[in-house]
Amino acid sequence: KGEEDNPELVRPNRINKEYKIEQNDLTKEQYELLNDSFSETEKGAILTHILNARLIAISPYLSPYFEGKNPSVKEFVENSPKLKLTMDLIQQNKIDKPEVGQIIYSELAVAEFPKLKEYLVNEIGYKKEEVGIITGATSKNQRIDIQNDFNSGKIKVIIGSEAIQEGMNLQ
Repeated sequence: KGEEDNPELVRPNRINKEYKIEQNDLTKEQYELLNDSFSETEKGAILTHILNARLIAISPYLSPYFEGKNPSVKEFVENSPKLKLTMDLIQQNKIDKPEVGQIIYSELAVAEFPKLKEYLVNEIGYKKEEVGIITGATSKNQRIDIQNDFNSGKIKVIIGSEAIQEGMNLQ
């Protein structure tokens, strides 16, 4: 619910910034492989193509055409332009405003959320208990615990799927 539904709700001033994310060579290669394999005569090809393009935008390692070795967590993030920028911004916010909570939302690549948490812990310097993950598999009690810990400041970062939209009060 927003301010229009709850006049007592106080939200911080919102700062909107746009970032242009340059593709790296691995990302470009995966997009090329995806486009080269596209066949509009296949049933559902357009929807599959769009989904795969969205996955590549998150990380080139999520491409169905990636054939290299499985990347380490650090490689997974740092060779993925969107994830790397996201982590850089989180790190900067951690420095500038350490008391402020942050939310990473994605409806895709939910299986990769533990990698993001591991990166936040190992590379950005959060404690394990300062990063929560909420997905459709998270029980209602776990969601409430994570919500309460986030709102009290114990959890600094939530990585969440569409499940955080359902009845969550993250302020």
